[in-house]
Amino acid sequence: MVLCAQCITQGFCIKCKTKLITDKELSNPDMIRDIRSYAYGLNIPYTAWHEHIANLYRDYRGWIAGPDGKEVLLDTDVFETGNIQYWFRAFCCTPVSDDITPYVRGEARERVRMLATILRACDPKAALLWGVRAANDNEKP
Repeated sequence: MVLCAQCITQGFCIKCKTKLITDKELSNPDMIRDIRSYAYGLNIPYTAWHEHIANLYRDYRGWIAGPDGKEVLLDTDVFETGNIQYWFRAFCCTPVSDDITPYVRGEARERVRMLATILRACDPKAALLWGVRAANDNEKP
């Protein structure tokens, strides 16, 4: 991506913006299922996820907008724990069965928010329909 003169002085593209994942999105089981399915489909070994996500965030040419529309910097320190690769193995490297309703535990909430925001920033087209399901008018209420 080529940056214009104004963006070069800023260090990022002012037109390229990604919204921070919200609490409402984190509470949506379909959203969590889609995030996990997307991550699983990337076929990245669990031992490489930490470096991969750090590299994606480092190379992102846009900016992250918080709930108020102002720029926020992601706190990637949530990935700096002793056995983070095992969390990546459980969250990103295992498929979600159709008969399970996925959810995010309280202690992992910020990790999932950071991971999903970075993934959405780097592939906004794929993330466009995360958590969205078609209405089926053929079923009885």
